[in-house]
Amino acid sequence: MPSRATRSLPRGNPMSETRLYRWQWTFSANDEVGVDEASALYSFVRAHLANGKVERAETVKPPDKIELVVYYDQCPSEALVAQHQARYGRTPLAISLPHLREGAYLIADVYEYDRDGVMEGRVRSMLDDDQNPQREWRYDRRNDLYEVVEYEVDMNGELIVRSHAPDGKLIHEDRPPLSD
Repeated sequence: MPSRATRSLPRGNPMSETRLYRWQWTFSANDEVGVDEASALYSFVRAHLANGKVERAETVKPPDKIELVVYYDQCPSEALVAQHQARYGRTPLAISLPHLREGAYLIADVYEYDRDGVMEGRVRSMLDDDQNPQREWRYDRRNDLYEVVEYEVDMNGELIVRSHAPDGKLIHEDRPPLSD
């Protein structure tokens, strides 16, 4: 998961507006793109803001196929899922709860739903102050933990991702390729 920038955006305080970004989880001025640049990307994000905050964001594959909608700072509910289905039909959705502070880290919970509006599971992420992921706990629809993912930056600045079963057994490790 890319790092998350603040969801509250400067630039006036209009009641509602739409902006385009490169990534689903990052809403910074550095990642904002224009219409022409967005249409040239493999996918882009159309963020819908209300009072300067991202309310929902659509991952779009050009020219206009919506592949995922993420709702920010809202609680999972049948009413939200029904509202989503009325607007987007069978498009998958996710709901990102407000971040909580736990010691030196931010904790983020994202609930994931399939095309039929059925919750598939939840991801709890531990983020540093720059909102870079440190660890994730992945739960299935019964809320049973099935995977723990750890993120580490090595001495060369390369990201190493390790996936473990709940008992600690290594499932998978991604390391950058060795350079010549």
